[in-house]
Amino acid sequence: MHYVFTRNKHVGIRVVDGGLRIRTSVEETFFAAWVEIDVSLPDLVITELRSEILRAVNAECQQAADLTQQVVGMRIMEGLTRKVDEIVGGRHGCTHMANLVLESCHAAAVGFRSQKMIEARARGMEPDQFYEEWVRLRPKELRNSCVAFADDSPIMKRINQ
Repeated sequence: MHYVFTRNKHVGIRVVDGGLRIRTSVEETFFAAWVEIDVSLPDLVITELRSEILRAVNAECQQAADLTQQVVGMRIMEGLTRKVDEIVGGRHGCTHMANLVLESCHAAAVGFRSQKMIEARARGMEPDQFYEEWVRLRPKELRNSCVAFADDSPIMKRINQ
């Protein structure tokens, strides 16, 4: 058996200048590219973006890398997926690049939460105390966002006692 399609994706997050730098790359059978975004904390605004398409299916997709610059200044919050899909992945764009930008934004949100949890643990806060505070401060972001934060999940039952 031989593969007709392969995909390798990598996401890395670093703390730089009080914010986060997220680099997301993908290597597929017919497509290869990377996106690197800088995100300010705690507001999660995209302050810089660099990207490159190394290998594209066609010339139109190759030209779509420039569209990623239009997300600079946007805040990572509700509604961003639709905006990025329209701007970067729309009829003049490239869905592969939109996916890389969105993967980077998702990683920024996770990285921000991880950074805050590290700080909370250093202050002696237990994970459930951290999540109780986090759900209170960011209910739209967490409540019912996944099985862990469903209203009837064990975590939510513990923190809502």
